[in-house]
Amino acid sequence: MDSITIAIAALSPYLAKGTEAFAQSAGKEVAEMVGDLYRLVKSKFKGDSYAEQTLARMEEKPNDKGRQSVLKTILVDKTESDPEFAKNLHQISEELEKIDGASINMIASAERAIAAQNIQGSTIISGNGNVVNGRRLSDE
Repeated sequence: MDSITIAIAALSPYLAKGTEAFAQSAGKEVAEMVGDLYRLVKSKFKGDSYAEQTLARMEEKPNDKGRQSVLKTILVDKTESDPEFAKNLHQISEELEKIDGASINMIASAERAIAAQNIQGSTIISGNGNVVNGRRLSDE
């Protein structure tokens, strides 16, 4: 997974849950690194009103795919124009992936469709009328 995708995947739950709740679910070390990532991004965006507004909107609705997409576009632009920022973003993202890839899984679902990334030791079932361990799953 690329650094920017990892950053978005890590920042979304961090912003959605708040620092303390995120630390409880992800662990202190991961929470500290995601906090560092957030501060790095916020610092890089300082003085760029469009980037600052985009981050503020992401803070309001961190799970909104449209807002994540706009943030990703800005991060791509910032990393392309600033090698030092790109290096720091990559370093933090790489460490996050090494420490606890499970905390930054991305899962999306819709009627009769799923998408998953970095899933280990999980069972994913899609469709109607499935039977698991002899028990029929609901068609709802």
